[in-house]
Amino acid sequence: MVAVLSACLLGDESDGQPVTAEVQAGVVSVAGQVGHRSTAERLVRFIRQVAGVVQVVDALGFDVDDRELLTPGTVFGVA
Repeated sequence: MVAVLSACLLGDESDGQPVTAEVQAGVVSVAGQVGHRSTAERLVRFIRQVAGVVQVVDALGFDVDDRELLTPGTVFGVA
């Protein structure tokens, strides 16, 4: 679980609460603050793929909602 957390959070730390994970009977509870919403979603998605995980309780917060930074039809670098 530590490897999953480390890989997902590399370079997207927040000044808020550190990210923690607790595992009990296959239920992973993850909490804390990350920099971007996409990082929080990716972390939960990766945790669900770990063998033995039956449920993820997501209590992650994020600083920036980056879902709408580039919307469909927006071309990067074009004003």
